[in-house]
Amino acid sequence: MNRFTKNIGMLLLAIWLILSGLAAFIPALGGLGVVLAILAIAAGIFILLAVRFDHSRSTATRSTDQVASNKSLEHSKGAISCCGLSL
Repeated sequence: MNRFTKNIGMLLLAIWLILSGLAAFIPALGGLGVVLAILAIAAGIFILLAVRFDHSRSTATRSTDQVASNKSLEHSKGAISCCGLSL
């Protein structure tokens, strides 16, 4: 779900940026105010959901990643000291 919300948020943001830029140069597109406002709100919501999901997932897996990293570091220290080198 995270990848979907992040991608859809960025896609909506890209559409909003393109349309708002075109509206500044093409007077016929000047009536897109409500559409641009809805796109901006939707993009913001999806981006915030993706950021919140990333944050909650990263804090849940951080301790697991730290344990794996510590084990890997201990293993590499053992391999280096085994070869006659020391850290």
